[in-house]
Amino acid sequence: MLQKLKIKNIALIDECTIDFKEGFNTLTGETGAGKSIIIDALNFVLGARGDKSLIKSGTDYSKVDALFYTEDDFVLQILDSVGIEKDCNILVSRVMNLNGKNECRINGEVCPLSVVKKITSKLVDVFGQNDQQFILDTKQHLRFLDSYKEDELIPFKEQLTKKLEDLSAINNKIKMIGGDGEERIRNIDILKYQINEIDSANLKEGEEEELQNKREILKNSEKITEKFNDFKLLSDGQMNIVGNLKLMANTLTSLGTYIDECNELYSRFNSAKLDIEDIVDNVYSLANKYEYNENDLDNIEERLDFIKTLERKYGKTIEDVLKYKSKAEESLNSLENATEELALLNDQKKCCLDDIYQICCSLTKKRKKISEEFENIINEQLSNLGMLNAQIKVDFNDYHINNIESLVSSNGADDVQFLFSANLGEPLKPLVKIISGGEMSRLMLAFKTVINNFVDKTYVFDEIDTGIGGAVGTVVAKQISKIATNNQVLCVTHLAQIGCFADNMFKIIKYEDNVKTYTSVKELNHDEKIEEVTRLIGTNEVS
Repeated sequence: MLQKLKIKNIALIDECTIDFKEGFNTLTGETGAGKSIIIDALNFVLGARGDKSLIKSGTDYSKVDALFYTEDDFVLQILDSVGIEKDCNILVSRVMNLNGKNECRINGEVCPLSVVKKITSKLVDVFGQNDQQFILDTKQHLRFLDSYKEDELIPFKEQLTKKLEDLSAINNKIKMIGGDGEERIRNIDILKYQINEIDSANLKEGEEEELQNKREILKNSEKITEKFNDFKLLSDGQMNIVGNLKLMANTLTSLGTYIDECNELYSRFNSAKLDIEDIVDNVYSLANKYEYNENDLDNIEERLDFIKTLERKYGKTIEDVLKYKSKAEESLNSLENATEELALLNDQKKCCLDDIYQICCSLTKKRKKISEEFENIINEQLSNLGMLNAQIKVDFNDYHINNIESLVSSNGADDVQFLFSANLGEPLKPLVKIISGGEMSRLMLAFKTVINNFVDKTYVFDEIDTGIGGAVGTVVAKQISKIATNNQVLCVTHLAQIGCFADNMFKIIKYEDNVKTYTSVKELNHDEKIEEVTRLIGTNEVS
């Protein structure tokens, strides 16, 4: 049970401590007094998502401590598994700072939020208005049904999970060889197109770099031509360097007749002259080779654009494109020669789907049997809650072997929704379309009673009385009171019918000073309880 809840710097609460008792505890107060703050604080320490907006204005942190007493072996084993000494008294603490950091402790030891959630889920069950929204979501109806007799369904779900793993493996293998049927043919056509496109391009490694160099030369062809002309002018123009070199060579020959050293110099000069003449000839050849042609530049640009298009499709470079082609040819060869393998995989898939279908049918059969018991016990609970002629029925979808793959999950192929009728003679219709707020509150209480069986836990009912009043309120109060006979119950309520059944009553009070608004919690004595029930009735006179 929850023995103590200590709240600091949450919303309008500076600091307060609530000493909860065994049995039926109610939280009452004027609308807006802060009853929801108490539940928010409790949810926070139980592991709900921390919202910085909870931190009281003007402070930089919030803290909530919850002291529990339990003898549950499962909970004590969790403590032991995380290195916390086993103790029936469990103090859960959680702090949240403005910077968003959270710290959780159990009996003073820092521990992960996941451990806190694991432990507190066994200690407290909070049923709030948000839970009612689940019943308005048809996707949750299967979960409600399965939670009634989950243990009986687990073996079917385990078999199904294993078979779905097998199916996934088979589908992956089929995908690896290109898929089945039309998909495989489509993949073959795509690969053939890609291979042909790359082949027809006649790509060569290094071609792109070569073309880029040529393009750069052609873009600067005017400058290049100008420089070649300058060279020609210097070598063979007015200065006539080549002719002068010949004259200089002849001069050295003549000098050699008289001076032996000039013969050696002539030999060296003549070697240099021959090199220079060869260089000049090569420059002239290059000048003829790099004559500018406008069509050449257009052709190179077009070729480079085409190569870039292929690179965008198949790789960053020509080398990558050619590698892609090689892999595509391997894939195509594998696809065209995988007929036997595909046939084998399809046979395996058919057998696997047959097994899955049979398991789903068995699971559905079991669910339908459970649903009959579920319907009877829920209808009995609704009768006990004053809805004498109310009926609920579980409506199942139809499925067959041909569409089993598209419907199946680890929960089977069932899609269920609850049908509901509140009055005698009224036809059953989809619950989500016709149920009222008051009927919803009682239906959820019936679900809670049936699904939980109210084992040793603290049960929190946050405004379960929404939409009800009068004699119905008394019926609901009696049901909650019955639950509180063997369990601790905390109930936020606006109804006198519920409040008057309370073993312990706590009033949430909002007050102001000249600066701020505050919320406090007061445990009421016997006379104060009578006054509070009187207020809830809506009169100032105690009857």
